[in-house]
Amino acid sequence: MPESLASVAAQTCERYAMLPPNCTVIAGFSGGADSTALLHWLCLMREQMRLRIIAVHVNHQLRGEASDADEAFCKSVCADWNIDFFAKRVDLPKTGTEEAGRNARYAAFAAVAHNLSAGTNHRVALAHTLSDRTETLLFQLGRGSALRGMCSIPPVRGDIVRPLINCTREQVEAYCALRQLPYRTDASNASADYTRNALRLGVVPQLKAILPRFEESVRKTFHALEADEQCLAALAADCEQSARLREGGWDIRRLLRAHEAVRVRVLRGIVEEHGVRVDARKIEVLGKMLQTGGEIAVSRDRSIKMNGGVMTIAEKKAVMAHWCTPIIWAAGQKEYVNHVIHLNIIENLHNITKEHLPKCLDYDTIIGDIFVSNRRKGDAMHLCKGAGTKEFKKLCHEHAIPPESRNSLVILRDNLGLVWVQGMGCADRCKITERTKNILQINVTRT
Repeated sequence: MPESLASVAAQTCERYAMLPPNCTVIAGFSGGADSTALLHWLCLMREQMRLRIIAVHVNHQLRGEASDADEAFCKSVCADWNIDFFAKRVDLPKTGTEEAGRNARYAAFAAVAHNLSAGTNHRVALAHTLSDRTETLLFQLGRGSALRGMCSIPPVRGDIVRPLINCTREQVEAYCALRQLPYRTDASNASADYTRNALRLGVVPQLKAILPRFEESVRKTFHALEADEQCLAALAADCEQSARLREGGWDIRRLLRAHEAVRVRVLRGIVEEHGVRVDARKIEVLGKMLQTGGEIAVSRDRSIKMNGGVMTIAEKKAVMAHWCTPIIWAAGQKEYVNHVIHLNIIENLHNITKEHLPKCLDYDTIIGDIFVSNRRKGDAMHLCKGAGTKEFKKLCHEHAIPPESRNSLVILRDNLGLVWVQGMGCADRCKITERTKNILQINVTRT
């Protein structure tokens, strides 16, 4: 029956507690049949539920005049229906437009929500239907998704609600026809170039020809899958809490005692809690590491370590970028990458005390230009009073300089190599002798 959309949408909102009274509804409005039907239904519910409605239209500018016509149509409809209207124009990249467009829409919804008065209770209403959800399920099947992926488009996620998620596309079109609601049609929806369109135009009609109640059956399946997913999610939350250690990390033995389906959710939840999204392959590797131990990077700046019966996740220490700057000679104070370096020429050897020697070198032994820098791969030096040439790492070890401090050491080098290292002294070839005429004194402080 044509009017069933209204009743199905109302039942869905009640089932998932989508729209509390006195809330502001930010409705995505493309001008298509789905979003037009949703906006009209929200208008019908406006007085009963004391809703304020804001329609948001994102113009992707992909279809030239047609895109501008869509925006103008949406603005006109909102004026006729007494709805606040917000439009945003975006420039999308030539590749990955589908994902970029989706991100742009969600960014627009977030921007409108951010500008609401403090304490305003709001929801973002999107017009996804049961037909959209079914197509996504088929897509997830083709990808080999697990239970969470098979649940497809969720009815509720945070402040996002989908009142039409149990309505079919046929119900939407019948509702628009009965109410004589005009809407825009995107010509690209008729192209099978996109995967979702190919499923909609080719696969779903074949399934419905064989199984006339296919979408209704899928709706029942979704309800069953949602219940199973909620149960496993609750078990995973309990497992994570019981395995969490006061001193940080998680008890590996407790994780291993959990069922695999629960354990996988715990691992994924821990990683995602730290702002990292991982695929099934990496979760599988983490599961094996619970038994073997080890460490794995889960993003550019985070890694997970299994050691001593404890799983920990931590940020990787940032590596200081290499820098090297020529010294334009003039005695006095100069500032280089986070350091102030004071250079001074001393002509009288008798003005140098024993305490000053680690910060001095024979200026006339410098070959070519002189540079100030941090460490480089392959750096080595025969340190004054040292036993032959040694790698920079070994020199740091001998001088008890911890690894986390080594990248920030100031180094002077000439065209031949290292001549002086902060905290160590000068190269043997630059040491001060009785024949030294000009002494370069170096003092370094951090800014």
